[in-house]
Amino acid sequence: MYLHAPLPELCKAGVVSNHGADFKLTVDDVPVPKPGPGQLLIKLNVTGLCYSDIHYMLEDLPLPRMGDHGVRSPGHEGAGIVVAVGSDVVGWKVGDRAGVAPTWDTCTYQEYIVSPARYTSRIPDGVDDFSAGPIMCSGSTMSRAASGPFQFNRDTIR
Repeated sequence: MYLHAPLPELCKAGVVSNHGADFKLTVDDVPVPKPGPGQLLIKLNVTGLCYSDIHYMLEDLPLPRMGDHGVRSPGHEGAGIVVAVGSDVVGWKVGDRAGVAPTWDTCTYQEYIVSPARYTSRIPDGVDDFSAGPIMCSGSTMSRAASGPFQFNRDTIR
């Protein structure tokens, strides 16, 4: 594993307890994760919650429960900088700007997260983190909808 600088042992995270209609989200100290093979450790500068995260905390839709998958922090869109690279990662280095796309095992409502390198997006120069973070979710959804197997045109939109 290649490190940018000495990392803290703990970081801040939004942690969900009491899932359901009375869910509670608190800011707690959690261990800084260590990247495993094929993973990047990213220090997030920006993160966000999308409404699907609210549904996961409320458990009001027939969706998988966060806690059943070991997920304690909601959120799945973020932007930051790579601070450590796990083994078997090719094409990423410490200092690269990175965006986190929706994956079930990536929690983004915390300062430091691990992300599978193959699902992490590069943030180009000239795009600020406040713009890049939300694009990881809603922007990628719209891009896929516009370019995927089902494409909209004026005749199909009414």
